[in-house]
Amino acid sequence: MKVRAKVLGVPGIPAREIEVDFEGLTVADLRDCIGKDWSEITNMDGLLLAFVNGKAARTNWHDEELQPGDRVLFALPVGRP
Repeated sequence: MKVRAKVLGVPGIPAREIEVDFEGLTVADLRDCIGKDWSEITNMDGLLLAFVNGKAARTNWHDEELQPGDRVLFALPVGRP
């Protein structure tokens, strides 16, 4: 399946949108696929937020199914100083 993915606010990962072709069905599968190249993604499991087509993903990313062409944003929340 091909989806568009973007990661924001995670040190070591450039803020850019990439097309990802992966074998999987869920946000968790996509996270694991991207984590092969950027371990920062899997190291921050539980801290990252995910949005699918502009809507917040479910708490359990294993239950959040993706469709070809979806846009997924992984972001590290930023607190106020």
